[in-house]
Amino acid sequence: MNSRFFQSLIVTLAAMTTIASTDIFLPSLPDITIYFSTTPEHIQLSITLALLGALVGAPLMGSLSDYYGRKSMLLAGMLIFFFATMGCVYAPSMVSFLAFRFLQGIGSTASFVIGWAIIQELYPKDESAKMMSWIGSIIGVSPMIAPTLGGYIHVLFGWRANFVLIASLAGLLAVLIILSRPPLAIVVKGNSPSPMTLLRNYKFIFKDRVFMLYLSFFSLLNCGLWAYLTLVPFYFETILHLSPHIFGLYLSVGPLFYMLGTFFTPILLRYVDVMQTIFLGVMFALGGSIGLLCTALFIPHSPLLITFFIGFYILGIAVVWGPSTSRALQKFEDMRGAASAVRGLFVTFFFAVGSLVGSFLNNSLILLAFFLIAIALLCCHNFRRLKVLEALN
Repeated sequence: MNSRFFQSLIVTLAAMTTIASTDIFLPSLPDITIYFSTTPEHIQLSITLALLGALVGAPLMGSLSDYYGRKSMLLAGMLIFFFATMGCVYAPSMVSFLAFRFLQGIGSTASFVIGWAIIQELYPKDESAKMMSWIGSIIGVSPMIAPTLGGYIHVLFGWRANFVLIASLAGLLAVLIILSRPPLAIVVKGNSPSPMTLLRNYKFIFKDRVFMLYLSFFSLLNCGLWAYLTLVPFYFETILHLSPHIFGLYLSVGPLFYMLGTFFTPILLRYVDVMQTIFLGVMFALGGSIGLLCTALFIPHSPLLITFFIGFYILGIAVVWGPSTSRALQKFEDMRGAASAVRGLFVTFFFAVGSLVGSFLNNSLILLAFFLIAIALLCCHNFRRLKVLEALN
């Protein structure tokens, strides 16, 4: 497996597997709660702790991959993920199950933090923007099918079978990583890093205004999306009085628009440059936000229009994802792993902020629309700042 294609395939499959590790066992949560004789609130910590593990693992995996190589740290992350997943299968208590979920989160970060850095090294300059968009369209399928697949597996074989499947995929990926040729820039630095060196590296990355502006587009727009995802189930149920299985169908519209955007972006990049593509994505988001405001003011009881205009907003997120991520990570050749970790932390932070904002909007679609418009306008402002800085460079 010496071609760029197979190395990209490994990164893509690793990302899909780690995403599915949470989505696939969601239908099993009630039975896991009964098995460990605990409460739903306690077992839901398995999701929270996996996220905390990812927050801990991202800066470690990213920085160490700059010093010890992408391949070795990607393999280490996948092995941690494999053994933690098997730990979930044989966990004797709820506490141990939660501990293994935390370790799963740490290992899962390798697929994203190191994987995105590898893509930048395999595909130079704007070619990586196209590849990132294609990868985004593929991994976007995972959260759509994983819960349904997990439900069928649970019914046929029990809740542990979902973790066995994920562990089997992780083990296969570990073998493929070993067999693959080392990616480009396998060792970026020869010396082992000290904690102070790592801190200085992160300080240097955070101070780069161009890097942070490129990160801002995807992060800010996702902040708005998470506000929507937090608010809209309650709006559909309490205001529109839709049953869960009906508004679940409406919520599935968003991933379809995301997939459309990621498929559309590589084609768009054949005709316009990266900056124009990012601007177009922001305009999609702004248009969707304005459409949502009009719907909230005049036709607030139309779930179809609500999801249609949010779909355009999500289309904008999909369009900016590949180009903005690629340009940001290309800023740092010798600290690309650390830069990818910063990107992951930055995006996760805005996920949390968006969810928090959504919980305070009191099921008001109008307030949500104004919030999304404000975010899109802030992205327009950041785009102007970025153009000025890029011109100076």
